[in-house]
Amino acid sequence: MDFSRDRRLDAILETFQNDFSLSQLIVTVLSEPRYGSHPTVRDLLANTDGIVHAFSLHKSSHSKLLDWASDAVKEECAGEIRELVKVESGWHFSALHAKSEQIENFRIEEMALKIEADAPRLWALLDVLLSARMTKKAQVKSGGDVVMSGGVPEEWESEDSEYWAQVDDLEGIIDGITGNQVSRAAKLDFRRQALITLRKVVIVSILKKSTNQKANSLSGMLGLFLHSTHAPEKVIETMAQIGLSISVDAIHDAIHSLSAQSGRALQCLGQSLLAAYAYDNFDINLKSTVPTAQKSVDTLKHLTSGLLFPLQHGVTLDDLKCSYELWKKSRINPYAESCTAKTWKDLLAIHQESHHPSNLSRRDRFNSWKFLQDLCHHGPAYFAQFKSQIRDPDVIDQIPVVKTPVVAASAMDVNNSTVAGNIQAIEKLMAQGYDLLS
Repeated sequence: MDFSRDRRLDAILETFQNDFSLSQLIVTVLSEPRYGSHPTVRDLLANTDGIVHAFSLHKSSHSKLLDWASDAVKEECAGEIRELVKVESGWHFSALHAKSEQIENFRIEEMALKIEADAPRLWALLDVLLSARMTKKAQVKSGGDVVMSGGVPEEWESEDSEYWAQVDDLEGIIDGITGNQVSRAAKLDFRRQALITLRKVVIVSILKKSTNQKANSLSGMLGLFLHSTHAPEKVIETMAQIGLSISVDAIHDAIHSLSAQSGRALQCLGQSLLAAYAYDNFDINLKSTVPTAQKSVDTLKHLTSGLLFPLQHGVTLDDLKCSYELWKKSRINPYAESCTAKTWKDLLAIHQESHHPSNLSRRDRFNSWKFLQDLCHHGPAYFAQFKSQIRDPDVIDQIPVVKTPVVAASAMDVNNSTVAGNIQAIEKLMAQGYDLLS
């Protein structure tokens, strides 16, 4: 025992028994700006963890300390929520002015990253609360050092592994991130972390919507998703009450807004004459009636869907003025010019072969590259180590890769399984592009 230190400490404490207390001294030096750079203040701030832990050891102050910490955390998290619901944060969704870009560009991953960056303390708090069984307890050693101890009991870990092993919805995402080269235990951890992140996003979204009804980007997306999956209105309204969806009326407003935008986009693209059209059949089983033995009703409806997408790679209207030339050489044209018919074999001579050090033809080199690519990416795990050694195939006449926007047309009540149905589908699809239906 250091008696000299104890005597000095007793002497210091005696000086605070008069008019000036130790608590007044600490509050004063920490509050006064002129003491901000004083060594004593810097020492107090550097040892905050140890001081707070020392307070917690006294039962009489433990409750007050928890109340203070709780109030501080609540105010800090509430402040972060207030920042998240501002218009400039980008989380507002208006059903009356819904835009297709909001749906196309919506990503849960990006939302999670932005929340973590803008509300780090709230994000960390939710992480602890959603993983409470794995939370380590903080302990303070003598000297004020904070260390972590504790862990997950083996029976809990086994129970968690069994649960997460049954969650297969994230298998594709995890394999895409890890390249399917991680252990089963690592995949279980990825599943756990991915679903915890998803739940944190959902919780924060509910908090935001409760604070500001306009900050409802996630609930707006979920509402449209529920509508697209034909969820009952009672389910949607229940989800809306919880805060996980917008109301049925708001969903209808969003659909009307999106439909109007889609119609304008169709007209703009179709009237440019630089659009490609595609259509296909689909069937819907409309179980609106109950068939009986006396009256059988065919509930299967044959419809046609359509798409428009712009021609890419610098195609112009002049490039499309080739119908006259095609008709001149068409075999069904009785007055066609005589010309030599071409076959697929003529395509093989478009690019002349040149000597290669491997003595392989261009076709053989591509087949070799494809075989190695499949072997290293989809074959036995041993060959995965050679991925980096595979070089890209030789470029001959490369077509640039571009992102082609696609505009969906309205579904058509047409059965295109017949010639007449195909003609009718083309007419109606072209009419949507040229706004001939209005």
